[in-house]
Order: sequence, then structure tokens, then C-alpha cells
Amino acid sequence: MYYAVIQRPEIDTTDILKISKKYDPTFGVVGPHITLLFPVSSKSINEDTVEKHVKKVAQETSSFRVHMVDLELAWDQWLFLTPKTPLRSRAP
Repeated sequence: MYYAVIQRPEIDTTDILKISKKYDPTFGVVGPHITLLFPVSSKSINEDTVEKHVKKVAQETSSFRVHMVDLELAWDQWLFLTPKTPLRSRAP
């Protein structure tokens, strides 16, 4: 068994689904998402440890907006949307 943490986008995913259906051999398995924790084997960590860590990080991290700007083909043939965080104004 593996543990992973994903965030499903709260946006219209119609265009993402069209691209996934055409190019993703695992289309329909997970659906559009942002991976927050890549799969890790339960042989190396237990569920309680994963849950505590994710909760701790979530509590210590302020929310932020993410803008997906491009598609990238990874070395292992997975297609990724490339995120770009908005620029913050700098104090003078």
C-alpha cells in the first residue's frame, strides 16, 4: 500500500479532462489534482506519521494562490501542468 496526498482544484476542469483523455493512459483513475505528497510506501512509514506530518505542515503554512502556466512532459512521459505563483509586491 502507498500513501499520497492530493488537492483537487476548485475550478472548471473541462479542458484538463480533454487533454488527459487524449494523452493520459491512466485517465479516470485519479482525476485532475495537485500532488502535495508523492506516493510513499507503507513499508517505510505508517499512516499515523503521514497524517501528523501533513496536519503539522498545513497548520504552519499560509494559504496561497497558484496559477498553472504551461504543460511539461516529464522524463517518465507524465504530462504536468507547470505552476507559477503570483509575484508579490516588494516593499521599497
